[in-house]
Parts: sequence; structure tokens; C-alpha cells
Amino acid sequence: MNLLQNKFLSGYAVNKINWQDYQNLSWDDQSQLLNCTILHPLNKAQPVKKSYQYAFLKNFVKALEENNAEVHDAVYEQLGLLCQDKDDSDNYAFKHYCIPSQKQMVTLKESKTFISEGTTGLCSWQASLALSEWLLKHSEKIANKKILELGAGTGLSGIVAAKCCKAKFVTLSDGSPAVVNLLRENLSLNFDNEDSNIESRLLLWEDVSESDFSEHNLPEVLLGADITYDNSVFPALVGVLDKIFTITGNSCKLFLAATIRNEATFREFLSFLEAKGFSANEETYVRPSDDLVWDESTPIRILSVTR
Repeated sequence: MNLLQNKFLSGYAVNKINWQDYQNLSWDDQSQLLNCTILHPLNKAQPVKKSYQYAFLKNFVKALEENNAEVHDAVYEQLGLLCQDKDDSDNYAFKHYCIPSQKQMVTLKESKTFISEGTTGLCSWQASLALSEWLLKHSEKIANKKILELGAGTGLSGIVAAKCCKAKFVTLSDGSPAVVNLLRENLSLNFDNEDSNIESRLLLWEDVSESDFSEHNLPEVLLGADITYDNSVFPALVGVLDKIFTITGNSCKLFLAATIRNEATFREFLSFLEAKGFSANEETYVRPSDDLVWDESTPIRILSVTR
């Protein structure tokens, strides 16, 4: 039930859940399922998208009915309430990422639409989950180091680095003012301002210079998740890497998670890196675990980049 709870709270695709595992639940177990999903305190306070909740419960009821199981009255009641309320007008909802190994929870406010306010950065992508899981399994690579995340989006990977991996200081950056505003909200959801080791800022790749950094935030490690999907940004992306590596005397390292939608596009990115003298090595991919779950239907690669 814990795994299903994690999938629900993080908005895992309902059509990827194996509902046959839950079609024989007793009334008590159905009540427990409600309590750890729809009625979970986090979902009551900062709700997952209502249409998602409705689809989740509808699929659960369908699995029970197809098995001729008796459906708990409370399940039908919640389904009816969600049917009336599944199209709320708010443009944002929440996702909650439980990390049992660290006894931590990361809560993110996200856009309900894939593209909003002219940017794709207002919702979490699969590669950010994969990078976060990789960081959890290799926290020694960023412990006590100053981190800069490029194209941070909702901030998942950087927040995991700060909360769970003992990073010394983390800067979440993005080139969209709307994304940076959302990052600030997500930081307030996850950290106390008084003792936070993390910040967010607007960073335009074309305009980066040495003056953008100081001793407390000069990066030793760069992070990037799904920032290589569009080859039109490769000159700016590799350009900002060139600038930051030069500023740090090539002492920093980039850990990059890339969703491979098109192999040719990915090879093109690698050629841009090579042209600037970078070396890219593929790290061992870490599969979803009890900490974080994501859809593996599209391959994701983790790279370490040095010069």
C-alpha cells in the first residue's frame, strides 16, 4: 500500500498502475487505501490535481467491479464527490514525493498543463525523477559541495540535493521569470528561510558572466534534467557550460539526466560538447525504487560531463 500511496501523491500515470494487485481488497483494506491516498492529510491540505484523483479512484473501482468485489460505500462516496469537483479552475496543483530512505517528503506546486505561460518548466519531467533517484544513490558525489541546477523547472532535483544529499549550498536557476517565481514558492513549501541552504534565481544562459557568482555559490557541481530535448538550445546550453567551467578553472562537473526521445538529437548534443572540449561518460542508470517512481517507457540516460 505504501508504493500505491507514493504513486498517488506524486501523480504517477494511472494507466501504468497494475490495478489487478488491488482488485481483491477487503472493506478494511479499501478504507486504508482511501486514507493513504484521497484522504491523506497532504492531499487534503495541498491536493493533487482533482481530475487525477477522479481517474485514480475510477480505475480502482473498475478493478473491484470487474472482479465482482464489494465496493466500500466510502469509495463510491469519494468518487461521487470527485466527479462533481474534478474540473476545478485553479491552474496549479501539488505533487508530493515521499523519500522513505531519508524520511523526507518533497512537496511541489506544479502547473496542470504541460506548456504554461510559454514554458515547459512549470511541471516536473521524468528525467528530474531519474536524476533525483541517482543523486540519492550517489549522494557522496555532491555531499558538501556547492550545486547549480540549470533549467531547474519545479526544482525537484535541486531540492532533493539540498534536503537529502547533504549538499553544502544549492542554487536553482531558470531562464523563465514564471518558473523562478514558482521555484520560490516550492522552496517555501520545503524549507525554513532561516536555515536554508538553497536559493532560486533567474539565469539567462546567453548572459552568464563571472559576476553572477560569489564565493558562497560558485558551483562545484552542475545539475541538469531534461534540458537537451530541443537542439535549438544546444549553442546556448553548451555556451553556458563553457563559461561556467572556464570560471571555475574546469574544476566543476555536470551530472545530466537526458530523456532520449530522438537518438539523433542526443548525438548532436554530444557533438556540441565534444567541440568545446568536454568529455561525457555514461553513469549507471538507477531504476525506480521505493523512494521515487516514474514511467520508464522512454529511456533516460545519466551523464557525467567534465573538461
